[in-house]
Amino acid sequence: MTISKDTFTAIREHLQARGYSGPINVACNDSKLLAGLCLHYDAKKKAHFLVGGIDGPILVPEPKDIEEVMGNPAVQKGTKVRLWTGTIPLPDMPPFIIAAIPIPESMSVAKLFELHKTVLFGLLDYQVKIISYACDGTENEWNVQQSFIDIAETVIEETIPDPHPGQPPLVDSKHALKTFRNNLFSGARLPVLGNFLAMYRDVRAMAFEPGSPLYHRDVEKLDRQDDNAAARLGSAQTLQFLVDHHPEMLGLIIYLFVFMEIPDAYQNRHIPHEERLNMLLRERYFVNMWTIYLDSCPGYLRSQYCISRESLDIVSYLVNGLIGLVIVHRDHYPKIPLLPYLHSTEPCEHVFGICCQIVKDFTMYDFYRMVPKLMLRIRESFLLRSNSEQPSPDVKARAAGYHHTYFDTKRLDITALSHYPTKEDMQNIAKWAGSEADSLMVALVLGLRQSLQIVLDDEAVKKQTSSEHERYDALCNAVLLLSVEDQQRINALEEINVEEGDGCIANDLHHVQTFRKLIRNLPALEIDTPTPIAFTNSNNHTVLLCNLVSLREQHQTEHASKAVRVQDQGITTASERLLQWTKRQTDSTGNSLNAQNMAAGNANQALAKRRRLLLEGGIKPLEIPFEAGISKKSPLLVGSWGFVFARMQKDKRHAYKLFLGKVEALYSKGGGKNGKHAAVMKADNIAAVSYIGLQLFEHCYDAKFHAITSQTRLYPTLSYTFILSTNFFAITKALPHLVTEQSGQTVYLKSNADVIMHQHFTHYFHKLSEVLVAHAKRSKTSTATRNQTTTQNLKESTFALEAMEEDDDLGF
Repeated sequence: MTISKDTFTAIREHLQARGYSGPINVACNDSKLLAGLCLHYDAKKKAHFLVGGIDGPILVPEPKDIEEVMGNPAVQKGTKVRLWTGTIPLPDMPPFIIAAIPIPESMSVAKLFELHKTVLFGLLDYQVKIISYACDGTENEWNVQQSFIDIAETVIEETIPDPHPGQPPLVDSKHALKTFRNNLFSGARLPVLGNFLAMYRDVRAMAFEPGSPLYHRDVEKLDRQDDNAAARLGSAQTLQFLVDHHPEMLGLIIYLFVFMEIPDAYQNRHIPHEERLNMLLRERYFVNMWTIYLDSCPGYLRSQYCISRESLDIVSYLVNGLIGLVIVHRDHYPKIPLLPYLHSTEPCEHVFGICCQIVKDFTMYDFYRMVPKLMLRIRESFLLRSNSEQPSPDVKARAAGYHHTYFDTKRLDITALSHYPTKEDMQNIAKWAGSEADSLMVALVLGLRQSLQIVLDDEAVKKQTSSEHERYDALCNAVLLLSVEDQQRINALEEINVEEGDGCIANDLHHVQTFRKLIRNLPALEIDTPTPIAFTNSNNHTVLLCNLVSLREQHQTEHASKAVRVQDQGITTASERLLQWTKRQTDSTGNSLNAQNMAAGNANQALAKRRRLLLEGGIKPLEIPFEAGISKKSPLLVGSWGFVFARMQKDKRHAYKLFLGKVEALYSKGGGKNGKHAAVMKADNIAAVSYIGLQLFEHCYDAKFHAITSQTRLYPTLSYTFILSTNFFAITKALPHLVTEQSGQTVYLKSNADVIMHQHFTHYFHKLSEVLVAHAKRSKTSTATRNQTTTQNLKESTFALEAMEEDDDLGF
């Protein structure tokens, strides 16, 4: 129950019993614990200990001391378990647990680093070689890994030149796949790729089309840790569907191609390492060029128009990680095949998943008791699924969380995975990858768009009534009963007897020996000289989408190909698909209804603040509509046009410019402190919208606006913005006329009222800019003063609006 020399001795003996002296993969991950202290009798020490505290087991000298020890405020219960697992990096070898300890909700990088040093250095001291260390994608984990690099006695550097002038840690590749999907679905950013966007709205619409490879649950009430949904989104079938039905969604197509290829460079079982490096370097160079493009455009901030900073780091870690593994194997373990899919945190997640199946909310003591027995469950998983030709029965499950595939060896090509590229090969691969990345970027820049624990206080217990005491006692009895049931389930688990344990060891030993014989007799691998694949036709600049689909078909995993939907779910008409977007939930109750009411209340407060600031800024409601011209009769829709203020300089937050914009995406924040930015198709209150994504058109003269603006004229590409609803000032009275000319897209205002409104915005430009600055500031007045001011301004606003309505009646 602690990390000691016995921990490392056991691991060394585990490997020796299997006749294995090579390196192992180490993985680390956390899971939630039911915080609590449980009494445990240690037969060796002949003493009782309380288990579950972050400082290790606590000795209880006498039974009468239990209450005193448990009530000690210095005893901190662990709320998470940190688990380390090891894997022999060969096929059909089940993982093993190295250590597990309780930890608090948060730990500093320094304390985490000391924990990991104890484990990793302890293994090294006992002659256990480590080839990789995998973790999830949190920033603390990366900092811990960087700390190991900083203290390394020897660092081997190998440079692969980037064709675009301007000890590696590992991140779990399947975590990366879900991270890239979640970035696409985020309502807090709008990925801009040259002339195109990559948006959740398009993915959601696709899921409701007939023949779609996605399920509805993949885009509605989605599980952000759903491995199956992430695999479906990145499959070749999804890409093919988009190419066949929506070639105009080039931004989404290339986003999915680029960011789904990265995890498959690890997860694919049969492609050579040369191809994996080409995939990773191509995507790395593409991401580099994408960020350079965004940095070159004055109005594009990475925090809004790119994937998250953490996701950019994940790309870097995955690329450098696989290159590092190839180099280590090539130079130090050339006779051991590199199976990249085993370098992950999946074993940790598998252990946690089995624990939750046994005891849903387990304590640290429960975990310790389950460990010897759950390893039998993991071994069963290997025997059932490793070589089965039938797909897993839950491969098409929706909102199912983790789907483990690390024991899957179908289509495993040991010959290809035992060949490593030379330094010269890597230089050539980098050139090919750079050429392919150039071609992808050209497609985006030149491509033409086809359409626009409950805490109970002691004092509170003393004040309880007799009925409250009875209810409290009943709850205590229920907790005790549930605890007994949990222990009964753990006790009922089948244990491995001595004979079965020897059989497991003999089976693993047989796998290792068989693999050694296989390696000795591997045939030479013949690799054709590759040529860069073009994604654009150099003659007419058309995009060769078929090449994207072909590559995804070669590189995608068995999991992805089998997980897609193959039958329609019944919604086939445009009206039915629209209903999915626009229908009202009339039966909302409980928390859902509370959240809706809170969101509506917040929107009304925000609208009142908008009116107040515009009045205080000297804006006349007769000339600038305070509600942006949006109402139930005239809602803001995806496809609407309006006048907006967009940020034009990265270093100046309030440097705005007036544009005409076409709405591409709408997001509305749900009620509550942690409400999400959900995609919507329309809004009848401008303040109910959190973010708006628009294509921008810059004013030329009179009623003419052009799609190539000053912020992207360097390339040139279309311009987009992702603004708060406060920056959207008015919807147009009529839809503008869009014309595609040789110089690009041009828009003409058709309504004279819109031309006049644009003149008003030009006149009030500085005042409106000041209003936006004032809106961004927090009010320093007291609550009472704020409420009084708001009430007074609401009266003034109502009076002004009534006057405006009277003018409308007179024909103005």
